[in-house]
Amino acid sequence: MISFREHLFENLLPGDAYFLNKWLEYPSRNCDRPVFTDDFEIIIRYNELFEEYKKSINVMDYTSIIEKALEQEKSIPEFKVIFVDEAQDFF
Repeated sequence: MISFREHLFENLLPGDAYFLNKWLEYPSRNCDRPVFTDDFEIIIRYNELFEEYKKSINVMDYTSIIEKALEQEKSIPEFKVIFVDEAQDFF
């Protein structure tokens, strides 16, 4: 697992910039450009506030459940082979 900050700075896909710029409410004609570095701080701060909010009302979202599972060594069993139904949902 990597931090949200690392993901933003190192692992964004080209299509991610469009959606982040849209979320930041830039006009559509400006959404295809890379995300400004200053905007990363806005996104990171929003995420921090969202995490604080979830904690304050004692709820977990889907991402939190996955993170919690990954924190525990034996929570995810190892298999030699798995069969996945609805595999398109993993992309």
